[in-house]
Amino acid sequence: MMEQGQGSGWEDVALPGAATRAMEGGYRLWLHAPPAPSGRPLPVLWMLDGASLFASVARAVSIISRRPDATGVIPMAVVGIDHDPPDSARRDADYSFGACHDPAGLTHPARFGGGQALLERIKGPFRSAVESRLPAVDLSRQVLLGHSLGGYFALNALALQPGCIRVAGAISPSIWWDAPAVQSALSAMPDAGQSLFLAAGEREEPSAILTPAHERRAARGIVREARTAAGIVEERLGKGRVKLTIAEDEDHASTFLAVLPAFLRFASRALTR
Repeated sequence: MMEQGQGSGWEDVALPGAATRAMEGGYRLWLHAPPAPSGRPLPVLWMLDGASLFASVARAVSIISRRPDATGVIPMAVVGIDHDPPDSARRDADYSFGACHDPAGLTHPARFGGGQALLERIKGPFRSAVESRLPAVDLSRQVLLGHSLGGYFALNALALQPGCIRVAGAISPSIWWDAPAVQSALSAMPDAGQSLFLAAGEREEPSAILTPAHERRAARGIVREARTAAGIVEERLGKGRVKLTIAEDEDHASTFLAVLPAFLRFASRALTR
């Protein structure tokens, strides 16, 4: 017998305070904004792979920023970007800035190099869509967060749009896609007051080769390439504007959530100094 008050089944729920919108070209945006302190416009945190990561980031910002005086994390509007429907081939195309040169031997995708066009969408129709829903945003304080190939996108975006992106977060970035090109872009990056948070998981670069997956990870050297990128950016911007975190006992899938609070604190400091 069903106890009094017990429901008859599961019901779908939505993330409170969030909204989503289909965009021209087969994209989708998700938006969540916590209350702005004293009516001050909120900075915007753009994040890639929104279909899988938006809810985690939006809830983290909402919870941690409730007491910025204690946590060091300020409220931000979180905007997730993804393809609609999600499409791995389009992801390769839109998140990359050139051909793939994988040291682990990945076959070149049929489509690549659409990163600059996606940046233009963020600056144009995506930005307009956010402003139409949330007028009180401060687009002089924009943050971009990406994981894996999205992290590679974030590094390139910071180098190519330093006056637009104030803070970039590149988590487990796929610099291996074309490491020389990334290093060249970062080396030529002008100083426009931007900052960079880089992170990788300790287990992303195995100490012993036991499986084919270990071989691929060793060849790609995500930890090694992240250290190199951090060094290049530190030379360009100074030590205080770059943070590199190697997350202990974390791998490619888990590092994003493990370092998310640290990234939010870093971004908050950079936005308020």
